[in-house]
Amino acid sequence: MDRSQLSLVVGSPLAEEPGQGAHTIGGYLRDVAARYGAAEAVVMRKGEARLSWSYDDLVVREQCDFGSGTAQGHSRRAVASCC
Repeated sequence: MDRSQLSLVVGSPLAEEPGQGAHTIGGYLRDVAARYGAAEAVVMRKGEARLSWSYDDLVVREQCDFGSGTAQGHSRRAVASCC
């Protein structure tokens, strides 16, 4: 393809645009955790057992590998294995 057929779009960096907020899931999680910290974010129950994580807890676990982005990676088992 000839370069003369390409369209180029130039603008300000997104970080400089007002109202943009976080650009990643991790960034969004940190923003929400800063606002709601100790509030429950995830609750899992199995029989009488109950596991509860706050938004702060999720930030601590943010670096955990939830299956490397596979569909299985977002299952309750994968989340619970990150305890």
